[in-house]
Amino acid sequence: MKNMNPVQWLVFVMFVLGLSGCATVTPPTRTLPSYIKRIYIPEFKNTSRLPGAQAELTPLVVDEFLSDGRLDVVQNERADVRLEGRIKSFRDYS
Repeated sequence: MKNMNPVQWLVFVMFVLGLSGCATVTPPTRTLPSYIKRIYIPEFKNTSRLPGAQAELTPLVVDEFLSDGRLDVVQNERADVRLEGRIKSFRDYS
């Protein structure tokens, strides 16, 4: 560490600070009313110029709700709430 130039030292400090931010993980906080326990997510409407975008995006949103675990993703008849979405535009940043 004594042989580090100022740029290397700055990168090292930023790396350590970045890691320290990952050390504390807080459990999810419920911000919805207690009676909302189940959600229905129909396939999103797609008004973008990319055909099939709804087939890729809707399952990703469902997976996020499943991994979050605060709400059960269910069929429409059993749901307390419904999340509808519309894809207006789509950009690929990869």
